[in-house]
Amino acid sequence: MELVRKYKPPPIYAAYIIAKAYGHEVIYTPPYTPELQPIELIWAQAKQRIAKKPARNAADLNDKMAQSFEKVKRQHWVDVYRSVQKVEDG
Repeated sequence: MELVRKYKPPPIYAAYIIAKAYGHEVIYTPPYTPELQPIELIWAQAKQRIAKKPARNAADLNDKMAQSFEKVKRQHWVDVYRSVQKVEDG
């Protein structure tokens, strides 16, 4: 198994290819750092709302997820991005 890991080429993602084609540099965040991912902070809030009233089935879950994300206000997104910027700036 170690040989497989050693010689297996790294994955190439379509987003990476497209970004490079347009002259953009792709920078990855370190793994397991949700504090650097705004969507992770929003997702945590959405999951809390859903956990308070669990879904009964897949359709109900889909509805609850949509409703939860609709409740995220524009200002909250701005606040989350500012929070991430503070972490980045140290």
